[in-house]
Formats: sequence, C-alpha cells, structure tokens
Amino acid sequence: KIIHIITRLDKGGSAENTLLTALGINKKKHEVILVKGPTYESRMSKEEHATISADLKEARLKGVRIVNIPFLLRRINPVYDLLALFSLYVFLIKEKPSIVHTHTSKAGLLGRFAAKLAGIPIIIHTPHGHVFFGYFGPVKTKVFIILENFASRITNKMIALTNKERDDHVLFKITDEDKFVVIPSGVELNKFRKLPFNEKQNLKKELGIPENSLTIGTVGRLEPVKGPEFLVKASKYIISKYPDTYFIFTGDGLLEQDLNRKALEMGISENIIFLGWRDDIAKIISIYDIF
Repeated sequence: KIIHIITRLDKGGSAENTLLTALGINKKKHEVILVKGPTYESRMSKEEHATISADLKEARLKGVRIVNIPFLLRRINPVYDLLALFSLYVFLIKEKPSIVHTHTSKAGLLGRFAAKLAGIPIIIHTPHGHVFFGYFGPVKTKVFIILENFASRITNKMIALTNKERDDHVLFKITDEDKFVVIPSGVELNKFRKLPFNEKQNLKKELGIPENSLTIGTVGRLEPVKGPEFLVKASKYIISKYPDTYFIFTGDGLLEQDLNRKALEMGISENIIFLGWRDDIAKIISIYDIF
C-alpha cells in the first residue's frame, strides 16, 4: 500500500506531478491512496475547479482512492497544523501503508512527521522546488530550513525534479547529495501532439495574431516568485528589433493587472497577450514558436 500526501490539488506542476505519479503506479500490485487538503485556499476559477473535479473523478475510476483531510492547509496555521498532524497520524496507523510519499513543503513536514510517529517503514519526499528564497522573510525562511533539515533525517529518499533543486538542498545543508535521486517531471505527450494547421491558424486569428508572425509564449502563475516581469521587460527590446513578434502569457495571478499596465506604459501592449487561466494548454502551446 502506497500513500501520497499533498496539501492541495490545483492545476500547478506539483499537483499534476503527484497525480500522474499516483496514476502511474501498477494498481494490480499496489493499493494507492492520495491524501489531500481542501482546494478553497487557491484563487481558482470555476473552470479550474471543474477541471480538478474531473481529474479526481478520473483518478478514482483508475483505482486511486482519494482522501480529504480538511485541516491540511497550505498556509501556516498552528491549530490546523496540529490537527492535520494528528489526523494524518491516525489515518496512517489505520491504513498501515508500506510507503508514504509526501509532496511539497507543508505536506512534506506534516506527512513525514506523522509517518515517523506511525512507524511507517519507508518515507519518501518530493519537495517540488523549495522555499529557501523568494517566499518569506529571513526568520521564517530559517525556521523552514531547520525543519526541513530535521525532517530529512527521518526520510529514506528525497526526489528532486532537477539537478539545481537537489544542489540547492545540499547548499542549504538540508541533507547529503547521496539521499537524493533526480527524476524530472513526466509529461503526458499525447495531448501535446501538433494541432492541424487550420486549427492553429484559427486560434491565432481568434487571439488577433497575424498569420506569419513569430510567437513567444510562457505558461505559469503570474506571481513575483515566477518572475514574469523580466520577460515583459525583455519583450520591449525584442519587439523593437522584430515588430512582428508576439508574446503570449498563459496563466493568471497577482501580477496580471500590473503587467498589463507596464505593457501599456512601454507601448508594447498590442504585441503582449495575457490569456489568463486556460484549460486548453496543449492547444495554446501548439501556436508557440518559442516556449
């Protein structure tokens, strides 16, 4: 029996990776359980919520048991965090899994401590990045580093998505390099196969992009930690040299209005397209010349 633990399932990379991992396990040999927190914390549209519900329904149909723990929040809340730790501990004692695989920082800390208390023999953790810089102030960051270091001592194996992620954990003395294995995120390629040419042209027309123009696109949250403002600044130089270039930002976030304003101020708003949240990512990416 294998139990995966994550705070929330949205359409972000960590949630997608976790869900694909759970779906990819051989259900004939293993019972797979995905433990998650609520999704109401996320700034998600109705369309995104509907998509996630469909993903969970598909996971259940494919043999993954979904368990919701309402106290398992992404944000820090001492009372809820203790309740989540206790809930996870009780659940793990009841289920007696052979492996607990935690995902992301908060679920990783609570899930690993609960697994250790419950006597689970194998504990695996995938950080899906880290919060060592760019998220919190120096004091809170230091606390996270101390907690991550302690949690790593009760972890059998850590999975990094990139060499850089592994190296950062080693740099901050979270654990030794030997405890890490690097496994890049898998991608379901079938939905990214090229669209028919006429469909691509129709989509370009819908977005107001000339037929023979060059498109440069990105997909991700428009948040400070992602740095979309740097691409907006760089786009001014590129557009000045190549006026037929269009930049497409797919994704929403706190910076969306600010980035729109900056594009207007720089006089490049006609060549910058902010699509907001989209569920048809494969279709959008198909018109990118550079991703």
